[in-house]
Amino acid sequence: MMEDMSLLSMDNPVFSGFMFYATLVLFKLMATAGIVLPLHRVAGCVYMTKEDLRCFAPRGSKADPVIAERIELLRRILHNDMENIPIFVLLGFFYVVTNPSAFFALWFFRLFAFGRFLHTGVYLMQVQPFRFMAFEIGYLVNILLAVQILYSTF
Repeated sequence: MMEDMSLLSMDNPVFSGFMFYATLVLFKLMATAGIVLPLHRVAGCVYMTKEDLRCFAPRGSKADPVIAERIELLRRILHNDMENIPIFVLLGFFYVVTNPSAFFALWFFRLFAFGRFLHTGVYLMQVQPFRFMAFEIGYLVNILLAVQILYSTF
């Protein structure tokens, strides 16, 4: 069994894998919130507040309804990421501390990241039931992590 402190070391493949995939999905969340959505808002003159409209929109410009619809779609994607990614990060950290099998842990982390990126892709294409199935990949991983953590605490 690994020493407690070495579990949280980059020498531990589970921890380093977790750090990689957690950072990847957190970066996706940050890019959506801080780059993609603001660029769409500016391009379509669709702002959250009247102050933003007065400050950033050219005088006399009108909101583009097509881009406004796209922004709403991106906002829902961001909201969904914000509901799922922090849970994964917390559960993933707890899971690392249980000293799991590297094989299973890395597959859980990969599947979650794959599921989040797939969910975004099919959400943008507005394809059901594939959006639901992609969501379920990440959700199932979070459930499996939680069950494994609870099991290891008894």
